[in-house]
Amino acid sequence: MFVVRRIHHAKPGQSRKLAAVLSKIGDMYQGSGDRKPSRIYTSGGSTPGPLNTVYMEWLEETLMSPYRPDLLKPEPEDALFAELREYEAEPSSIEFYQLFSGE
Repeated sequence: MFVVRRIHHAKPGQSRKLAAVLSKIGDMYQGSGDRKPSRIYTSGGSTPGPLNTVYMEWLEETLMSPYRPDLLKPEPEDALFAELREYEAEPSSIEFYQLFSGE
């Protein structure tokens, strides 16, 4: 099992708007069956961490290519990613972690 975390850097004052769009994106992928529920959280401002940073995190059983032929593209994907770019200061990055199972 893997934790996938995407890190977004918002334009100043746009963290909450960026987080709202990420929440819609997570719901879209969960509704299409492509992803498990995601968690959105922020840092900076009233919490420690880098300013204007929004994180999206979810679990995956396996790591697979987002370009695989069997993956269906949800209808609102293009519009949501266009909206997301309005609030981003720079491209996002992604991190992968393997969960410790105790074995």
